[in-house]
Amino acid sequence: MRAKIKTIVPQESKTWNGKELRKRLLVMEDGTTGELTLFPDNPEVEEGQEIEFEIQDRGYGKEIKISRPGGGGGGGRGGAKKSPEQEANLNAIAIAKSGIESGQVKIEDWKAFYLEAFEFFLKFNLGAALKEKAEPAPEKKPLPDHLQDKPMPWE
Repeated sequence: MRAKIKTIVPQESKTWNGKELRKRLLVMEDGTTGELTLFPDNPEVEEGQEIEFEIQDRGYGKEIKISRPGGGGGGGRGGAKKSPEQEANLNAIAIAKSGIESGQVKIEDWKAFYLEAFEFFLKFNLGAALKEKAEPAPEKKPLPDHLQDKPMPWE
């Protein structure tokens, strides 16, 4: 596959065999999403960069493996399996960030949009949700009291 990177969300770095692995959640312009693992000798990726890649489902989430000249990936498991809540949070952050950057989500509506995205990704498998057309969002509900003043993960 070949596509441009639309959004990059840095993830927690991991250490493997004494080397720091940099993790990135990528949202591609074609709608593909997955986690990219960069080893110390791998160059950083940038939004707008076009890459050739493969998607590998390792059972704990989708991983993007960049095709590099002469083979060699940048893959590797690293880290523990994420809970459905953690996956939904990461995906909702990426979608909210992308919506704000593209101008499709107004900055004053981001908390409600984030919560809708979180609920959506919590209910459905990310891969299936991106392949199927999502149903229209239900009527917007006000934020619960316990979330009114709570900062969002990227604040």
